[in-house]
Amino acid sequence: TLSTGSGKPAAQRSITVTVPAKGTIEKAVNLTISSPELWSADVPALYTLNVSLWQNGKKTDEWQDEVGIRKIHFDADKGFFLNDMPVKLKGVCIHDDAGALGVAVPPEVWVRRLRKLKTMGCNSIRMSHNPHADQLYSLCDKMGFLVMDEAFDEWEYGKNKWVEGWNVGTPANFGYHQYFKEWGERDVKDMVLRSRYHPSIIMWSIGNEIDYPNDPYTHPVLDSGRNPQIYGKGYLPEHPPVSRLSELSKKLADVVRSADKSRPVTAALAGVVMSNTTDYPDNLDLVGYNYQEYRYKDDHAKYPGRIIYGSENGMAVSAWNAVDSNEYISAQYLWTGIDYLGEAGKWPIRSNQAGLLDLAGFEKPG
Repeated sequence: TLSTGSGKPAAQRSITVTVPAKGTIEKAVNLTISSPELWSADVPALYTLNVSLWQNGKKTDEWQDEVGIRKIHFDADKGFFLNDMPVKLKGVCIHDDAGALGVAVPPEVWVRRLRKLKTMGCNSIRMSHNPHADQLYSLCDKMGFLVMDEAFDEWEYGKNKWVEGWNVGTPANFGYHQYFKEWGERDVKDMVLRSRYHPSIIMWSIGNEIDYPNDPYTHPVLDSGRNPQIYGKGYLPEHPPVSRLSELSKKLADVVRSADKSRPVTAALAGVVMSNTTDYPDNLDLVGYNYQEYRYKDDHAKYPGRIIYGSENGMAVSAWNAVDSNEYISAQYLWTGIDYLGEAGKWPIRSNQAGLLDLAGFEKPG
């Protein structure tokens, strides 16, 4: 049974299935709604979906959750459309901690934070750089935020971890890459399977800055041109070649599409000049550019079928102008919406202070 927010039945259907002893069966149940209330960022209309199992007149199991009905579409020339209406995604990147509360964040804290971001004009959230608590997606459903869900910050090789302070000392190398070969494909599929019923989610990201220049991947093209994000000086031949990202990105994108064909696959690219020498961008449905607004015009002309957007951006007005003045750029995601633990300077600083809101969720002066 599918019911409106007021509890009025909108559609219902019952079917009979036969399950063999100790066996399983998958069965699709199609519901038709004549005049659906569409979910949007401005009017986040939700339905309650209730699925019950009965045997010999007795209810044996039940599942219930809130769902939404909406239509999404990205176009290489026209940007993003929600329910056939053009929408600019005014997003922020967030982490899953709340300062002194750590990552065990009460829902009330997220409600307060999201309300403040909404008041600022934010309509989209990037879950950087890992899946977040399920309650946060439910709040985005209810409060009207469009979500980029994200799986990884590294794949087969580790990135530099500046444990002594930003760009200070010798970086550590521990991280998810130690488990990627065994768990990567399963983890990204589980992310999709867990959250695919949330109407707020509009894209799946398979990685953040996996192509960060020389951290670890490299290419001779780094010896020329403009590269705003780079570790080391130019091409480092002892580092792994960026060509590896062609194979890895295809595998991950295929896994995502096997679990959900209704949403596009994306990634946030830091070394676009390197990735353009590979199939990495072509393996994506949407290509996110981190801090590379200056590439928008040339790459839009060179790769006319590529859907480009800002997946991580600074807070200068020029960064927004690159979105607002170009119809084909649908989004920007400010770094960051809220201060977060980690990526700090030297002790006693414990947090990154790039957010619009501080660790306690208060607006910053100016």
